[in-house]
Amino acid sequence: MDVVLLRTLTLKSPLRFGKFYDLTVNDILNSQGVKGSKYLTWVYYNCDMINFCDEILDILGITEINEIKKPGKVDEVEAEKYYKKAITQRVLKESLLPEEEIQLRKSMSKKQTYHNKRHRMIKSNKIVNRCSNKDILRYKNQGH
Repeated sequence: MDVVLLRTLTLKSPLRFGKFYDLTVNDILNSQGVKGSKYLTWVYYNCDMINFCDEILDILGITEINEIKKPGKVDEVEAEKYYKKAITQRVLKESLLPEEEIQLRKSMSKKQTYHNKRHRMIKSNKIVNRCSNKDILRYKNQGH
């Protein structure tokens, strides 16, 4: 007896796998911009046990024509065709958005990129500073 565990994600659902492990679907869409929607489209077509609610499918540009039967995934050639159709749908939809919302999405994406770069710099500096702090402490301990 096989049990199929199909996971249907909503906007508030955390992804819990991949490079955006801790982020919710909404966070990925807002903070990553186009990159996030491309990633979620890839997830839809390549992860057989992951599905999205209709609202997210609409945001990603996946219509009834591009939808695939879940649980299941498509091979690479078909995925590429579906992927191009979804991107076309999304671009058409994005072109109809008000200019303010487009600017807001771009600024959110820039803020997230800045935050990620800053976090990486701080993290790498802590490792470097740990070594230099030991040297400084050793220098002070010798009475200099």
